[in-house]
Amino acid sequence: MTAPRSLAGILCKGTPGSRGLLEARETSMNRRIMTMRVLIPLADDGFDPTEVAIPWRVLSDAGHVVSFATPSGSPGRADPVMVSGEGLDPWGFLPVVRRIRLLGLALRADAGARQAYRQLERDARFSAPLAYEGLDVADFDGLLLPGGHAKPVREYLESERLQAFVAEFF
Repeated sequence: MTAPRSLAGILCKGTPGSRGLLEARETSMNRRIMTMRVLIPLADDGFDPTEVAIPWRVLSDAGHVVSFATPSGSPGRADPVMVSGEGLDPWGFLPVVRRIRLLGLALRADAGARQAYRQLERDARFSAPLAYEGLDVADFDGLLLPGGHAKPVREYLESERLQAFVAEFF
């Protein structure tokens, strides 16, 4: 599986002719593929598993090196509601019946995203992320900013250090 052109275009900050940050490698089909070093910053908790695991899989399968960063430098954790579906039903706010999932099964991350997230949890770079404070723009060719809607994602959205890094990146 290869990365869609639109995704590669969004992530690329250099151009192949500039040599700078992109590394070319030959494939068995004698095509040149650009290997990018892509950063996916995350919140410590509550990110959307689909918006992280699926792009990680696509980028990794295409041969790119994907790294992660969190505010603390500890492994991030996806929004458990989006993984399990528990709490997405209209009665999800009631503790006694919260575990009964009907609509929540359809509203949670789909099977492919849940499988990709389980694989991602075993990835060495995901398990040992960088801390926001240690990020250097020169270390990366691409940047992917996933979303989320759980309250803990606010630390990601409001991080002055991450905002400065993103501004410097572009």
